[in-house]
Amino acid sequence: MAGKKDRIERINSQAVPLPKAFIDWMDRRMPRYIIYEPGKTEGKCTGCEAVSQYKKLRINGRYTCPACHKKATAKTKKMIVKQDSRKFIYVQKINNGVMVRFIERIYHFSGEGIAAKECEENLRGAVEKGRRQYWYENVPRWTYHGYTYGWQENPSCWSSKSANNPLYHWQSRKPIRNVPEVYQRNLRGIINDSNLRWFSDEGKELIGKIYARKRYRLYVSAFMDVYEALHRWPCLEALYKVEMKEFVEGYITRMRNYNMKLNKKETKPHKILGIPKELYRALPQNTNQTYVEKAKTLYEYTKNITLIRLVIERLSVEDIRLFFKANHMKVEKTLRYINKVENVYIYKDYLHMAREFGSDMTDEFVLYPRDLDAAHDAMIEVKVEARHKKELKEAQEKDEDLRKIYKKIAKRFSYEDDAFILRPAKTKTEIVKEGQTQHICVGMAGYAEKMIRGSSYILFLRKKTEPNTPFYTVEITPEYKIVQRHGKYNKEGKEVTAVDVFLEKFRREVGHVEVNHAVGE
Repeated sequence: MAGKKDRIERINSQAVPLPKAFIDWMDRRMPRYIIYEPGKTEGKCTGCEAVSQYKKLRINGRYTCPACHKKATAKTKKMIVKQDSRKFIYVQKINNGVMVRFIERIYHFSGEGIAAKECEENLRGAVEKGRRQYWYENVPRWTYHGYTYGWQENPSCWSSKSANNPLYHWQSRKPIRNVPEVYQRNLRGIINDSNLRWFSDEGKELIGKIYARKRYRLYVSAFMDVYEALHRWPCLEALYKVEMKEFVEGYITRMRNYNMKLNKKETKPHKILGIPKELYRALPQNTNQTYVEKAKTLYEYTKNITLIRLVIERLSVEDIRLFFKANHMKVEKTLRYINKVENVYIYKDYLHMAREFGSDMTDEFVLYPRDLDAAHDAMIEVKVEARHKKELKEAQEKDEDLRKIYKKIAKRFSYEDDAFILRPAKTKTEIVKEGQTQHICVGMAGYAEKMIRGSSYILFLRKKTEPNTPFYTVEITPEYKIVQRHGKYNKEGKEVTAVDVFLEKFRREVGHVEVNHAVGE
């Protein structure tokens, strides 16, 4: 904690008074108004404070001040805003680093012009060479003498979605005039005194690309990321200069969430990346960090560069580890097999299911099936069968509860005519089997629980000639309202008309419901 307090004090004590040149620069960008009395043509410019004559003045009209030749908006004394502000950013040197200061320039107006001017600073970002950047917020603190303001670290600045993130309120949002402008007159000197001095147009290009990738939409935030990265990892300069620009951009963007280690003290690209020279030479020009990581991981399993280049685009790092986590898989044979299959995902899914359901993973006929699609389909059948067994086992636990319900409702919800038979489900096992046979969701979606609660009931509709063969499944309320009825695969054939007529007849004769609408309405 002491180290944190020392850091806060060390960094924030280096904030210099804002230079007059910067304040003047802000003032030139502040909104200007021409204040006048209604019906008069004499107005006062709030920028230069000159009183001038105009041909005509109307509210919110844009006019050029004759004295300072700047555009201004006309406002009557009564309609002038009480306060207006704009946001700016000032970058300064500190010992061994830079500080980015977020300044809000505030004008207070009266009917006569500008009553007062002030600068409010409640956010700073700082980064020292070789260290991560920190953000500081000027927050009120209670003391014996009342509230005072003091600087404290705010980790929430790392998250743009945080409600406590003060940086969020400085992001580029509409209207565009609220985008904070960066004071750039001193930036060149700051760059020349740092590891960024090798920058020219390339440096601007790099910051611009990081800026485009950032969640934060402040250009200066991208500048800080680049500043931090190039001082923490000076080796990035060497990679950037050998045209590994995409790698450097990606690394800087993800530097706090990226696991790939770089050898900071090395100067040769392959040593920086921690890969053999032959593998480095095989990398495509301007490659990215994902490609390098995959190549590095593959090289751990095989030194065949040709084979690596052949399959690398088809695999992720996770895929590589999945395929080779079992020592019995032959690396080069596996890679050649992957290169031949049309869909790597199907092969991954097949291997996962094969392991899950106890296949012999030392058998090459299992590892490298001749017909992958057929082997995958067979494994899916095994998976479905295993799921069905599990569902039936779980269903048996509630069979007794449903038997009690069946006894209560059997007479009320049973019916037959010359063509069909209708009866309630007797057990949950019956419901699950019905869903599995018909390929509908009745066995998995809590319908048995609805029956136990009494909110709705599941009825089986059968052909009288085939009383034990599933035909249609019906959900009905205690008030005899048909919620839904479905055939196999939730499809309806020509027979649905006869089914609906039968159900309407059942509702009229058994439920004593007057049916004047379609079933299910």
